[in-house]
Parts: sequence; structure tokens; C-alpha cells
Amino acid sequence: MMRSMNDRVSVTLTSLTASFLIMATAASIMIAWVGDDWTLFIPAMLLLGGMFALFIGFRQRAGAFGRREVGEGNFLMFWGTLLMAIGTIWVVNYAYPGNWLFLLIAFLLWLALAILLFTLRRR
Repeated sequence: MMRSMNDRVSVTLTSLTASFLIMATAASIMIAWVGDDWTLFIPAMLLLGGMFALFIGFRQRAGAFGRREVGEGNFLMFWGTLLMAIGTIWVVNYAYPGNWLFLLIAFLLWLALAILLFTLRRR
């Protein structure tokens, strides 16, 4: 049976997540191997996982997966940006060591802004 160009393909969120995490693990291994420093594996996983959670959160918040999952979109967006912030802090500290105070200040400012933005209600 042949499919036409207009047929939609259904992918469950679980299979999408599993396949992305396998690809993110492979990419993180490559980053660590090319950089010749295996401590880069963790921040690469944090950044890639955070980007995925942020993407899925945007989609859920927009109602792409169903109406009841809009609140879960905010949850995923918060945790996705948190993973990305921790990964970014790790990479910046790796590239420019000794800046923990400024990185802590930047993280606290991000946290305050994230809490403010994710708790705002539309009228």
C-alpha cells in the first residue's frame, strides 16, 4: 500500500524523546572526543537535552499535542532553560575558569527572570 504525500505520520512523544536522547548522547560523545576532554560530555548533554525540552515545551504550550498539556509546556520550558543555563555555566567556566561569582550572579538573575516570566498570566 502506497502512501500519498498528504498522509500524516504519527510519532509518540516517548519515541521522539528516546530517539533524540540517543542522538544527543552520540553528539555529546563526539564533542568530548573531538575536544579531547571527557568532562565536556556532561555540559553537552545538558545543553542538548535542555534545547529538546524547550522545543517540546513550546509545542505543548502552543497546544500542538493537546489542550490539557499546555501547563506541562510551561513545566518543560522551565526545566529545559534550567538545563541549558547549567550547561552554559559549565562551558563558560571551562573556557574562562575562576568566574564562579559572576556565573552565580548570572544564574540567579536568570532564575528570577524565569520565575517572573513563567508565572505571568495572560488576561
